[in-house]
Amino acid sequence: MTKEAIKMAEKHNEFLEKIQEGIQVEGFTVKDPLIINPVYITDAKFEDNQLILTLSQSVNQTWIDSLSSGGCTYIGGYRSNAFEFRGNKASVGMNHSYAADVTSCFKTWIQNANSNYPHTVIARLKKEKALKEEREKQESEKKALEAQINEDLKKLLWNA
Repeated sequence: MTKEAIKMAEKHNEFLEKIQEGIQVEGFTVKDPLIINPVYITDAKFEDNQLILTLSQSVNQTWIDSLSSGGCTYIGGYRSNAFEFRGNKASVGMNHSYAADVTSCFKTWIQNANSNYPHTVIARLKKEKALKEEREKQESEKKALEAQINEDLKKLLWNA
């Protein structure tokens, strides 16, 4: 095995360990690979009137939604929501004259997504936690009420 292959394997193992352990963000243990290892472009090519950007990893819809929030304005009519995502590829049909500018803009969109995505995930986790706590509170109140009713029923039976 070459030194580079060994380095890549070690880096991959470190990444897997981080995902298993998670990282602490605003009091939550997050095991999301898109937060632990932010996305970046690893390759760009233009073929068959398509700009094809290879990303460092596959992304989910929440990350894609974060991509379009803020940052670089569209170039030549191409916005982040014009891209189609499949696996770790982002592609858009376009005129070749815009390929470099759109790629540059996409790098800015990625920075925005990498910045916004963790906030979106944490907000979702906070909401889920609040909903869970509310359900637990309601269940506790329901059990307390049932216990009181049962106690009152027993008193009624013994006092009859």
